[in-house]
Amino acid sequence: MNKIKKFFRDNKVLLFLGIILVVWLTVFVIIVVVFFYGSSKSKYGNRLDNIKDIPITDKLQEDIINSFKEDELIDSVDINVKGKIIYIDIKTLEGEKVSSVKTLAEESISLFSESILKNYDISFFIKIDKDSEGASYVLMGTKNVSSDSGIIWSDYSLELPTESSAE
Repeated sequence: MNKIKKFFRDNKVLLFLGIILVVWLTVFVIIVVVFFYGSSKSKYGNRLDNIKDIPITDKLQEDIINSFKEDELIDSVDINVKGKIIYIDIKTLEGEKVSSVKTLAEESISLFSESILKNYDISFFIKIDKDSEGASYVLMGTKNVSSDSGIIWSDYSLELPTESSAE
């Protein structure tokens, strides 16, 4: 017993540092387990939990594709759902006007139910090879869950700008 008391008396600092090290390692392991090996099994976390209640059905996708195909200048339509975003890719034939394609996309929003519009973002990607004026465009539009306004559009002309001879 005297040897143990003498050991504790001679090594107080080392024993104190050892206790601090054990406590620190325990806290570190707990933090790693909680933050990096938590209970979430999905790579998206829990933000997609309610999409099982509001699925994007094959019938809805067919209705959207058919609504675009009714216009004779639409070449192809593809719908891809990733998480809470519905991607609609549209390719037009030559001669399509930019404004008419935008109108078709805005009209297609009415095909979605109110619950889908409140839970899914809708993203349009429209490629116009040659419009009625001969220019090529890529239009991107988004209908966000939180916005009550229509589709927000971004226009990108694929034509290269002509060089001016201003010197």
